[in-house]
Amino acid sequence: METLREKVPDVPFQMLLRGANAVGYTNYADNVVYKFCDQARKSGIDVFRVFDSLNYLENLKLGVDAAGKAGGFVEGTMSYTGDVADPSKGKYNLEYYMKLARELVDMGSHSLAIKVCCQFEIIFTRPFILQERQTYSLTIFVSRFFRIWLDF
Repeated sequence: METLREKVPDVPFQMLLRGANAVGYTNYADNVVYKFCDQARKSGIDVFRVFDSLNYLENLKLGVDAAGKAGGFVEGTMSYTGDVADPSKGKYNLEYYMKLARELVDMGSHSLAIKVCCQFEIIFTRPFILQERQTYSLTIFVSRFFRIWLDF
């Protein structure tokens, strides 16, 4: 990482931080996550995209705090599913995502990201983005993750 940073000093480097899981699939002790973020920042990471696949606030809070204290730019990320324009969708409605955005901002996120699982869900994020724009002045990124099913 340090070698890359030397070769391309003006390009921001970004990493995905899984909240309390750091870069693994299990929870780590808080001090490990803080130390990891500190070392990642010293090694050249500029932007920490912090997410939790279930939007669990306690896991997000640790990641946002650790990345922020390390001096990184924190991109609080929401895992998005569904259609917020459809009020029959239950818990995961526009109010749910607006509350989550508020929590991420209050934790110290510098920008927000919306992680969607398929191309068509990007369309359904529009009501949230329009509402968020009226509430905050943060940059919003939408990223797409495709699952590919293989039949043999």
